[in-house]
Amino acid sequence: RTIALYRTTYTHVLQTRAWLPDRVGGVTWFGPHAAHGTCFVPVFAGCEAAPSALNVGNASTIDRGSAWWAHRFAHNLAQLKFKHAIEDVRAAQEKWETAGFALVDELSAGSGGAAGGDGETSTTYASPAALTAASEAHAAAVARAWWRLGDDLMVRYADGFVSPSMDDESGAGDALPGTAVGYPAWWLNASGWKDGPPPPPPPRKVPNGGGGEAAGVTRGRVEGRWNVDRRRRGGRRVVRA
Repeated sequence: RTIALYRTTYTHVLQTRAWLPDRVGGVTWFGPHAAHGTCFVPVFAGCEAAPSALNVGNASTIDRGSAWWAHRFAHNLAQLKFKHAIEDVRAAQEKWETAGFALVDELSAGSGGAAGGDGETSTTYASPAALTAASEAHAAAVARAWWRLGDDLMVRYADGFVSPSMDDESGAGDALPGTAVGYPAWWLNASGWKDGPPPPPPPRKVPNGGGGEAAGVTRGRVEGRWNVDRRRRGGRRVVRA
């Protein structure tokens, strides 16, 4: 089946490069929540600890420090107008995953060291501490960006409208909420919208108790509201609270 499933906890892709030292050659690209709405962030094999934003994610409590919650929050808001919102998500993915690729290239390049006894120059790669700090900073930046993305999706697609983005510098964001977006014509035709809703069903018939009075029928509302109990009791109708 597809890996793009809304209830996914996380997705990961392993990158291995045998020509590099293990600590930089192995990279886990980690994506919290659903694969189609996530942003994959690089975590080097040589990291001394996983980025803190990737370590937390309690489904019963929103945690603003959690990358999983940031992605879950944005992904659920994207459902407001998914056809439009997924384009905003993809733009954010492109931006931040490109930054992740650049980070991996930078830390994998190494730098020239002092010449050895054979005259060849050795290559020095990032230390575990440097890899840890770089992965931590990038993962934290992505988590912050995804919280902002969730807020932006709320602004843009609340109440069925498509409104300007919070990042719109044209001033359009100061205007009233945007354009109403209806259903596509093919959907309206397929659903029979032009014919209107079907007629309501006929009212349910209440069994007759024999004297024109509904026997044993109780209509009521709970929690202190009126209860009407219609019964045959000595030929009288009893109404009680």
